[in-house]
This record gives sequence, structure tokens and C-alpha cells, in this order.
Amino acid sequence: MFKKNSIKEVSLNKNICFIVLGHEINPENYELSYSSKARCELLFKLINKNKNLNYFVIFMGLGRKEIMENSTLSISECMLKHFNQNYFDLKDYYIDKNSLDSVGDAIYSLILLREINFKKKIVLITSDWHLKR
Repeated sequence: MFKKNSIKEVSLNKNICFIVLGHEINPENYELSYSSKARCELLFKLINKNKNLNYFVIFMGLGRKEIMENSTLSISECMLKHFNQNYFDLKDYYIDKNSLDSVGDAIYSLILLREINFKKKIVLITSDWHLKR
């Protein structure tokens, strides 16, 4: 369902990185929470506003076990699936499956950006209430 992209491959020659933080899902049907859907919608609007963007997207999150239960998809995979089904198929994306929570999102996204030495524009997509964490 999802192609396995390396962070180096998807970020090559890009000048904008969108980092989308995950939120809860329904583990029975993989439906995203309202907040996760809103984050996907915002990503679409930002990309659609300027069709000439040279970007890649990082979807963050495996998800905590108590939220994910026996889900076979991570939160990041559910967000990509929702985005592709409702907007368009993203070409240059990376799915993080290390992060379990907001703190992990911050740590692992920094590790990824350092791994590729990305020093250009970074756009963090989350909810206003989420930024406090």
C-alpha cells in the first residue's frame, strides 16, 4: 500500500519540508480524528496555494499502543492514506514509525532533518492546542 521511501531520496533537491504531526485514530476502521483530518486538509491547502512548490512531506507517528490497539497501520500511514484518498497522491513523502507521542514527534523529526542536513524552510502542521506540548 505504501512505498518505502528513504528520507534522503524524498528530500533530494527540495526547498520546503512539511512535517505533519499525527493524532488519534479509530483502531477498528483506521478513521482519523477530526484534528488529523484538519491537518491533512491544511497540508492540501498549503500545497495547492502554490502548485510550483518543490517540497516533501514527513508524516509523524507510530502511535501509542493504548490508542492504536491492534491496528496494522500506524497513525502516519493512516494520515497518508486519508490524504491520498481525499486530495491527491503524494509523490515525495516519508512515513515515520518511531514516534509514539508529541515529544517523540519533535525528537524524531529533528533526527530526520539532521540526517539529511536540511536547512531550508520547514512547515510544522499540527493543531493550535498541540503546540503547547
